[in-house]
Amino acid sequence: MDRSATNRQLWALFCITKKDHRDMNLTVDQASELIAQAKASINAKREDAINIYNEALKAGQKALEACTPVPMIVGQHANVFNDHSPVTQTWNVPDGVCGFAWITIRLKDSKRRTFINQLKKAGLASSDINCFDRKVRFKKDDYYGGYTLWIREGDQSMQRKEAFAYAFANILSDHGIEAQVGSRMD
Repeated sequence: MDRSATNRQLWALFCITKKDHRDMNLTVDQASELIAQAKASINAKREDAINIYNEALKAGQKALEACTPVPMIVGQHANVFNDHSPVTQTWNVPDGVCGFAWITIRLKDSKRRTFINQLKKAGLASSDINCFDRKVRFKKDDYYGGYTLWIREGDQSMQRKEAFAYAFANILSDHGIEAQVGSRMD
C-alpha cells in the first residue's frame, strides 16, 4: 500500500500552485511528481522572462547604435542675460541634447506581475528602491508606480536613450507585456 502524501508535500504543493490538494488522496510519489512538474513550470517561466529581457536588451542596444542624434549647437552670448547680445563662442555637441529615458511596467495584470516577479527571482529587478547595484535593472518605483528601468546606455544623449527605450518596450509589447516609455531633457 502506498503512503499518503505528507503534510509537508501538501503544503509545498499549495505554496507552488495555490490550490488545496488535501482532499485528493495523493500518494507520496504522486505528490513528488506534482511538485517536480510545478517547479519545472516555474523554471520555464523564469527562463522565458530572462529570454524576453535579453532579447529586449539586444534590440535596445541595436537601436541605440543605429541612432544618429541631431547635433546640438550651444552658444555663449556676450551678456548671458540678454539673448540678443552677440554670440562670443559656440560648441558643437554631436550627441544632441542631454537627457534621460526610462521604461515603466505597471503591475496591472498577471502577465506583467509574473514577468517582474521572475526577473526579481533572477536578480534583474529589485523591490529595494535604494538599490544602486548596476546589474539590477528594474527597480520598484513609487513615483511612476510599478517597476522602472532607467536607461544607462547612450552616455548623455537623450535621443540614443529614447531609441534604446522604445526598442526595448517594443520587444516587451511583442510578448504581451505592456510598458510605457518616458524621457526628459536634462
